[in-house]
Amino acid sequence: KSASQSPSRLQSSPQPRPYIGLFGGNVPKDPVAAGILSESDVEPLFDIFFLRLNPFINLFDPSLHSPAYVRRHSPFLFTAILMACCKFFHSSQYTAVRRLAEDWCVYAFAEGTESVETVQALACMTYWKEPADRRTWSYIGMACRMAVNLRLNKYVGRRQPHESNVAFLERRNRERTYLVLFVHDRSLSMQTGKQWMLHEDEFVRNAGTWHED
Repeated sequence: KSASQSPSRLQSSPQPRPYIGLFGGNVPKDPVAAGILSESDVEPLFDIFFLRLNPFINLFDPSLHSPAYVRRHSPFLFTAILMACCKFFHSSQYTAVRRLAEDWCVYAFAEGTESVETVQALACMTYWKEPADRRTWSYIGMACRMAVNLRLNKYVGRRQPHESNVAFLERRNRERTYLVLFVHDRSLSMQTGKQWMLHEDEFVRNAGTWHED
């Protein structure tokens, strides 16, 4: 048959639908936008997060990570932090917020979203996971590759004269994220016997004085 006679080319043949992604073209919502938590819930939950949860991981800076800052930069991270808070301090909303956080994980992977906040959100998904959740290696692997791709391990050293206070806090945020992830990666390697993913580089070798700045 000629091409014009092929059944696949007949006008009556169904045409493929355009790809619109796993979420039907819709971005997941954060817990406030989804109506699970109210605006008035957020500030007290962030306060208790920094008081009770962040000291165990040393990942976030209260001088930088206000609710407004986090929500503006990453609804995924905003959701992951609130998920951790709900697990311990707002249990009636925990399951619904955790489902949103898991939707954000899928969305970030599907869309190739890369940012320091996405790395931090993936870490949060492992710190406060359910006991039966076996995705720690996958989440940390994704976070490690993303951290390298974003060059979070760029070595700068002391504060630069031209840095504004916000720029300084954001640079330290990137560096802190890499250092915490490096420790988590090595710890996970020792626990599982699997090869670590982040190598010791110039930034890590000079991390002994990082706290002095």
